[in-house]
Amino acid sequence: MKSLTTNKPANLSSGQLEQHLISIIRTNFDGDANHLEDILSEIDWSYLFKNKLYGNLLPLVYFTLKENNLLNNINPEFKSNLENLFQAMSARNRILLKELAELIKTLNTANIEIMVFKGATLAEKVYPHIALRPMGDIDLLLRSKEDASAITAILESKGYSIKESKQEDIFIDSIYCAQTFVKTGKPRIAVDVHYTLPYLGYKKDNEGLDNFQRVWQRGTKEQINGQEVWFMSSEDSIANLMGHNFRHKKRKIITYFDVGFLIKTQEIDWERVASSLEFSLTNLYAEKFLKKAKDEFGFAIPQSVLDELNNINKNRSSFDRILNSNLRVNQLNFLEKFTQTQSFKEKILWLTGYIFPSKNYMEQAYKTNNKFYLISLYIYRPFFIFLKSFFLIIKFLISKIRYKLFKSQAKKPK
Repeated sequence: MKSLTTNKPANLSSGQLEQHLISIIRTNFDGDANHLEDILSEIDWSYLFKNKLYGNLLPLVYFTLKENNLLNNINPEFKSNLENLFQAMSARNRILLKELAELIKTLNTANIEIMVFKGATLAEKVYPHIALRPMGDIDLLLRSKEDASAITAILESKGYSIKESKQEDIFIDSIYCAQTFVKTGKPRIAVDVHYTLPYLGYKKDNEGLDNFQRVWQRGTKEQINGQEVWFMSSEDSIANLMGHNFRHKKRKIITYFDVGFLIKTQEIDWERVASSLEFSLTNLYAEKFLKKAKDEFGFAIPQSVLDELNNINKNRSSFDRILNSNLRVNQLNFLEKFTQTQSFKEKILWLTGYIFPSKNYMEQAYKTNNKFYLISLYIYRPFFIFLKSFFLIIKFLISKIRYKLFKSQAKKPK
């Protein structure tokens, strides 16, 4: 056995450090731990504990080293820090899962259907220990928007309050997508109630089902702490995780391991994954994500799926490609929903209803019931939408010109 790591490890770049962490955690999938001793000697553990970017990977690092009897290869202080972090994450997740079970029980009694997805289901069902998947919040998908008021009342009765959200974009109108509820205390608990999954799109498949309907159709009943609740299917979970990364424009390494453990522990119908992505906004991103998951992380992604996604993306128009590169996800969904309306009259009615929504909606979206302020918002809203749309069109036209120049340059013989 090699000596303990010193306080003077190699000066690794952030990219090299990231690759080392990936190599350690990959051992859970390929079983190859022969290279880990050399990697451990090169990591600056002091820097690693201070870097919040990799904090959610440390429980996985601890678990992997413990499973391979390598914890004694690192400095005792850092070994203790890893163990404390693992135990703290385990305790926090147990509290959140207990809170979730109590909430599920109350919602079931009130006949409010919800689906649990992301962190809670992954920690409970997919990862080998609940401490391995950090849970920033509890994510619930509400089956019927008609239950929005009821679930709000239930959460408020349990000590939660609505988190005020900044209206960053007139197209987002977050009240249609999700609402965050927060309960202060130790630990602080946040519940995100989702009304839709906008970043996966609203396009309908050959059976006339949109993404939201497909997700519920393929869901399964599972249990959390003895309480029965809907879980998202493994295939939709993979698509949703990629969509979440795409929505936030972040490359979260933990998401790759989410997908990896789903593949390792569940039977994945890859044809279903590909067909689901065909009708979503994430298919351009998904191809890159899954290719990276296969090449760099070593996950068992069938080449046929990558080929199918590649064919889907090849058939997408340059218009779609430019939109995906320049518009935010909810702006894309706005355009998608607009184009789905059939007649010109329906488009005008839909657009009018969007520009001048109901008073109830305005009160919730802008967090006010002041009569004069609402009147000013009704006057301000169409002008703001016009200006926002104008600048988006300019941005789109510039991108289209750049795209054509790039294509013409690419065709020139070298």
